[in-house]
Amino acid sequence: MFTASTLFSFYTETSLHAGGETTISFVDQPIQREKYTDLPFIASSGIKGAIREWFESSGLVFNLVNTNKMIKDELDKIIESNLKPDGIDNAKIELVQNEINKIITVFGPEKEGADHAGAVSFTDARLLLFPVKSVKGVFAYVTCPLLLNRLIRDLTVINQDAIIKWKVPTIVSNKCVTLSDSDVKINERVILEEYPFDVQSGGEEALKNIKDIATFIQEKFFPSGTEYKFWQDKLLKDLVILRDDDFRDFAIHSTEIQTRIKIGKDKSTDTEKGGNLFTEENILPDTLFYTLVFSSNPHSPEDETPEDVNNANKVIEYMKRVNDKRFQIGGDETIGKGIVKVKFLGV
Repeated sequence: MFTASTLFSFYTETSLHAGGETTISFVDQPIQREKYTDLPFIASSGIKGAIREWFESSGLVFNLVNTNKMIKDELDKIIESNLKPDGIDNAKIELVQNEINKIITVFGPEKEGADHAGAVSFTDARLLLFPVKSVKGVFAYVTCPLLLNRLIRDLTVINQDAIIKWKVPTIVSNKCVTLSDSDVKINERVILEEYPFDVQSGGEEALKNIKDIATFIQEKFFPSGTEYKFWQDKLLKDLVILRDDDFRDFAIHSTEIQTRIKIGKDKSTDTEKGGNLFTEENILPDTLFYTLVFSSNPHSPEDETPEDVNNANKVIEYMKRVNDKRFQIGGDETIGKGIVKVKFLGV
């Protein structure tokens, strides 16, 4: 039973390919999409694996092991055989083993037929902001009532709905809601891709409401750091809320489609020599997702559970080590895809 929970968001800094099922469209390698909305999402298994990898290869374990120029697999053999290599003392081996035990406690053992599960669980990552090309202002951060209502529901699940001080606006057909000083407006109209949307009027109260929504997302979900000030300021001016149907159209048709070539024998693109031309769909940079995180008291044996993660609340605090850090999600890591930056709610 889960007894503690939180939420973290992540902002895509590069294109991201979370591969989905094959389709009959022209795209050979589409992204993951929700069956009933067609909106992009990222499966929880990919998120959990990426975060576990960060703890194993970029966290304290990596720093301790790298100091002695050893990889984790070598260290595991050292620990199992009780050997003591030159240049590393027993205290450091014990410290690294303790960190490895934390990872196993929190995420679960990787071996088949493990006798216990991990203490942390993730939901699929949900879309919150989608960047769409704009005739003025380069691009807008776009969302819709469906996503905002889903956010309210998810915050209620983790008992954080009290932080919401705004209402989801109702959008009229062929119109949008944006801020009064938005850089993407042209004479009370926003043109996204080649599609014009008249700005819906609603008086001072409506303008304050969308300002509150933009501020809420900026404060609670955008990464911190001076390198994000420009993007935070842009959100506070260039947030656009569309009707659900209009938003879905952009989420379907305005992703990135790349044509790539697999090189075969003798560096040939000839299909008879193993070459292959294919198309790949990617989630755009400057997209914002979030995922819910749940934890329970550890299922590992009490004598094998490190004190730092011996209850659900400590597991959540342990997870927050990744706050304000970058890691990679999805495929094509070697060509720079899937770099995201994390923001935990309330941190």
